[in-house]
Amino acid sequence: MRWLAPLARVLGSAALLGVLIWQLSPGDLADAFASAEPVMIALAALVMLAILVLMAGKWYMLARSRCPPVDALPLARAFFIGTLLNFVLPTGIGGDAYRVLRLRQLSDGRLTDASASVIFDRVTGYVGMAAFAALGAAFAFGGLAAGLSALAGLGALVAVAAVLAGTLGATASPDATPGLLPARSDIRPLVWAALISVGTHALYITCIALVGNAYDLDVSWWYWGVVNFVTAAAALLPISVGGLGVREGGFVALLAPLDVGAAEAASASLTVVFLIAAMSLLLLLPLELKMSRRWPRRVKAAAESTSSPHQQP
Repeated sequence: MRWLAPLARVLGSAALLGVLIWQLSPGDLADAFASAEPVMIALAALVMLAILVLMAGKWYMLARSRCPPVDALPLARAFFIGTLLNFVLPTGIGGDAYRVLRLRQLSDGRLTDASASVIFDRVTGYVGMAAFAALGAAFAFGGLAAGLSALAGLGALVAVAAVLAGTLGATASPDATPGLLPARSDIRPLVWAALISVGTHALYITCIALVGNAYDLDVSWWYWGVVNFVTAAAALLPISVGGLGVREGGFVALLAPLDVGAAEAASASLTVVFLIAAMSLLLLLPLELKMSRRWPRRVKAAAESTSSPHQQP
C-alpha cells in the first residue's frame, strides 16, 4: 500500500488547483497571465538564473566538505535534476533523495555523508528564509523602527558568522567518522552555506517582487519575504505534489488583505514556479550536452585501460 501516499499527494494537488480554478475561472487566470509585463518577467528570469547557480555552488561546497572530491559539472547536473524532480514527483523529498544517491555514486563515498550534505543544504536554506521572514514581519507589521532594529541584528549575525567562517573552521580538527549531525570539520562550510543562503533568499524575494511588479501588484519587498516563508512552510505539508496548489492558495490568502485579486495572486505564484522549472532546464541543457560528449571518451578510456595489460610488447 505504499502507493497510497503518493496518490494522495497527486489527488491533493489536483483538488486544490481544481478548487482554485473553479473559484477564479480559467478566463480570469488567462486575463491575468496576459496582463503580465514581459520585461519584468525577463528580469525575474535572470535573477532566478543567478539564484540557481548560487544554490548549486552552495551544495557543491557542502558536498566537497563531506565526500571525496567530485567534479562540479556532474554535481550541478544532479542539483538541477533534483530541483525539477521536487516539482513532479509525488513525494516531499524525491529530488533530495535523487541528489543523495547521485552524489554517493559520483564520489563513491558513504551514504551518511551524501545525506548530510543535502540535509545541511536544506537546513541552511531555511535559515536564510527565516531570516528574511523575520525582517519582513518587522518592517511590514512593526514599522520602520522595528524593521531597522531587525536589520541591524541580522547584519551583526552575518558579521559574526563571517568571522566564525574564517577562524573556527580553520582550526577545527576533522572528526574520524562524522554522522548526519554537524561535526567540527563542518563548521566552516556550514557557516558559509548559511551566508550564501541569506544572499540567495534576498535574490529570491527580489525575483518574487519583480514577478509581482509584472502583474502590477502593490506589495512591499518586505511583505514578499513573509509570503515566501509562509507559503514555503505550507508547501512542506504532505498533501500535494511539490506544494502545487498549496502555494497558490497561500498567495491568494496572504495577498487578499492588500486588495490583490485572487487571479493575479495565483498567477504570480504559478509564474515563480514556472521560472524555477524553466531556468533549471535552461541550466541543465548545456550540462547534458557537455556530459554526453564526455561519455564516449570515458567509455573509450575505460576500454583501453582494461585491454592494455593484455597487450603484447
